Amino acid sequence: EVLFAQERTNYPLTVSVDDTGDGFVFTVQCVAPIDPDLVLSLMDTATGRLVQALDEAPETPLHSLPVLDQARLDRIVGDWNDTGRDVSDGSLPALFEERVAQAPEATALVFGGVELSYREVNERANRL
Repeated sequence: EVLFAQERTNYPLTVSVDDTGDGFVFTVQCVAPIDPDLVLSLMDTATGRLVQALDEAPETPLHSLPVLDQARLDRIVGDWNDTGRDVSDGSLPALFEERVAQAPEATALVFGGVELSYREVNERANRL
């Protein structure tokens, strides 16, 4: 009989599933900003839907099963992916020239111990 066990990992998120004989126990280990309660809730919903599908329609392909409720799906697909940003209509060279004009001595590139300003990179690019 195991009285206590604790897993250790270097991963930011681990989920363990233990079969107790009459059910399953999920254990979530995570680092901030991951919310362990949210992960457990998602796992509970997904597992419940999978078990329901196995009971009601075992021939259903796994990839077609909805494992998230609609609100969570909307949040993940819609809200979390809403990363659009306004972009300039200018070309990359034109945008770079604007940056050179704004901050010519700011560091633009560091490689192998060499540091170049926007002005220096621009001068080298214009020589090509």
